[in-house]
Amino acid sequence: MTIKVLITGSSGQVGRALVERLRQQTSDYIVLAPQRAELDLLNTTAIQDFVLHNRPAIIINPAAYTAVDLAEDDTETAYRVNAEAPQALAEAAAKLGIPLIHFSTDYVFDGEKRDQQGQLVPYHESEACAPIGVYGASKRAGELAVMQSGCRHIILRTSWVYSDFGKNFMLTMLRLAGEREQLSIVNDQWGAPTSALWIAEACIDIMQQALRATYGEASSTVRLNTSADSTELTESAQWWRTHGGVLHLTPRNWTNWQQFAAAIMQQAHSLQLINKLPEVKGIPAAAYPTRAKRPSNSMLNTARLRDLFNIEAPLWEDGLQACLRRIYDEKTETNTDTGKGNGMNVKLKDELKDELNDKPTSSVQIPYQNPAFRLLGDERGSLIAVEGNKDVPFEIARVYYIFGTKDGVERGFHAHKALKQVAVAVRGSCIMKLDDGQEQIDILMNDPAKSVYIAPMVWHEMREFSEDCVLLVFADQGYDESDYIRNYDAFMDAVRLAKNSATALSSIKNSIANTASKE
Repeated sequence: MTIKVLITGSSGQVGRALVERLRQQTSDYIVLAPQRAELDLLNTTAIQDFVLHNRPAIIINPAAYTAVDLAEDDTETAYRVNAEAPQALAEAAAKLGIPLIHFSTDYVFDGEKRDQQGQLVPYHESEACAPIGVYGASKRAGELAVMQSGCRHIILRTSWVYSDFGKNFMLTMLRLAGEREQLSIVNDQWGAPTSALWIAEACIDIMQQALRATYGEASSTVRLNTSADSTELTESAQWWRTHGGVLHLTPRNWTNWQQFAAAIMQQAHSLQLINKLPEVKGIPAAAYPTRAKRPSNSMLNTARLRDLFNIEAPLWEDGLQACLRRIYDEKTETNTDTGKGNGMNVKLKDELKDELNDKPTSSVQIPYQNPAFRLLGDERGSLIAVEGNKDVPFEIARVYYIFGTKDGVERGFHAHKALKQVAVAVRGSCIMKLDDGQEQIDILMNDPAKSVYIAPMVWHEMREFSEDCVLLVFADQGYDESDYIRNYDAFMDAVRLAKNSATALSSIKNSIANTASKE
């Protein structure tokens, strides 16, 4: 038997890192990582129904509404995702007698803590919370809802999260390094930049300790169908009294945004991830006004993490180095390819060959080359020309583009009965999820010469838009609302009825397999 783990927010930085790491331990865990169509965090009834139906052994909830500025004007959504959804998860966990690990933030504090000499000092878990904005207030409401639910819980507060994917400060700095000679970065806000990769490692360590405390040393064979009666152990209750509650999960040292930006530039330049070093100039937060006020002090004390869980928080510089090294390694692997065929790296081709021989997983990220646009140009620059029935597999009847997508917003969530489309990210990046009712593929769109074919009867969703993303779409028909299927259950019903529907995902995999076999 293996352990069933429910992870929410799997498209976010922490959620994605958790899923990736746990799925590397396939013999130990069954990972439930539902997408929005499967688990709507705005629907508390659906949340509880999902948990009670799937009966995981533990829930990890990194999902959150993290658009700090937008939250000031979208209070309802922020509270529904950050407070009501955690409450629903916690109540379901209490009914099943299973533990919940919930993620929170440094924004629950006002950021004004200082010692008698006026120096900023870190917050301890037990100190009074006083959020100064809607985002922090909604996250604090979520903490309280979890605490009051009666479920066994651990609340992990973290700060300044970054990773090698998604939207975050580190990736923004790497992009700006190629665009500007000088950067003005705030230097009077202090905290600990925290890598999602390390968060995932530490969280899994905490999870394993919690599972052993809840189900005993044989937690590697814990029953999938748990109940409250099976976990009422004296030793377990004692462990949860001492180890449960709030825990700070950040590096053990601190910096400000300007110093963090400078370190990103220095380390990235040494790894040849950027070609030049822009000047990083420090400015006060007052010179960079935002809709929501940020805490001046986001420093969190991590002694409890060490004392209770024997986890030594790293230096933030080490986390940054590991994250940039991962980007470097991926870039190096890609650059070692021969450049023939579809241009994917050799390691990824081998992985795909193995994947094609296995049963489909819930989500597989693969490159896309279907169709590839003709890249033209000269010494002045590049040019791409798109012609119907030549560069795209249909006559073009309509062209539209998606841009200016707000932080944290996901788009799409529909299928078409007959419409054919080809999408390309002409600027920036996003993730395109395709689902033909049998298998799902996550596609990173970040190349204006590579596109994605969206066949009829393929459910598609788009997420993790970069700030500058412009998504261009070619279609073979004009707008027709009657061609849309906007409900996922209705889509699945239609798939079952239309057994002979075209499956774009199979075509993509076959194309990749054929190309890989020729290399």
